[in-house]
Amino acid sequence: MKSKFFIIISLFFLVSCQQRDAVDFKTKVLAQEKSAFNIVLAKDGSGSRKLEYLIKDNYEAALKMVAAQEKEFDQMINDIKVIPENDIREASVLKRSAVAYYSALKNLHLYERKEIEQRAIIQKLKNKNSEAEQKKLLDLAIQKKGLYAKVYQQEAILSAALKKFDNANGL
Repeated sequence: MKSKFFIIISLFFLVSCQQRDAVDFKTKVLAQEKSAFNIVLAKDGSGSRKLEYLIKDNYEAALKMVAAQEKEFDQMINDIKVIPENDIREASVLKRSAVAYYSALKNLHLYERKEIEQRAIIQKLKNKNSEAEQKKLLDLAIQKKGLYAKVYQQEAILSAALKKFDNANGL
């Protein structure tokens, strides 16, 4: 009787530890959403500063902010990659999905580099052959739409991975 009780208690302890590890893992992955927000939208973040420079037609400074965003996204993605999985069910799928999502988000925001460079060319031309350059800018915007679609697709995959992770770990 005592051995059955000991086995039940041991199993309960094991399951609760696994659940705690799963919660910690998920929390670390989801914490990156705050980092992404800060990169893109925070008042003093590189995304907001980039926008301020664009409003002032300071394309060189805006390009520096794109470079800063790239480093910030790379750090965030690396932070996800090094989160230990500790044999947590569906952790590797969730991690891969998060990396793919934030990589797609990074690609979307870094695509602005091309748009900023094109705007700088248009500004230098000042009405001389700017029609062709305006067309290139429009083409870039059309291509960017595809990057948005990729972000939406990766977000759906990440959301599905989160649900699967929660179900597999009893969360």
